[in-house]
Amino acid sequence: MGETPDAGGTDPLPVSPGHSDPRYLRFIVDLFGVIAYGELSGFERLSSDARFSPSLADRAGLGRLAVLDRQWCGTHTR
Repeated sequence: MGETPDAGGTDPLPVSPGHSDPRYLRFIVDLFGVIAYGELSGFERLSSDARFSPSLADRAGLGRLAVLDRQWCGTHTR
């Protein structure tokens, strides 16, 4: 399916025909933008909720959770 052997006898990586379509590429860029916006707004929400915590321990816990969530997302998107 879309694969043809080259002159060296090795098979190239399969390429989907949709990957060269400019509309598809714009869609992927927009999709990644929406995902990034959701991650950043989630971090902002958690960190702002920490401000209104009833105790200092709760504030520290929510702040730590926001940082851990951001770090987890950073390690799983690379």
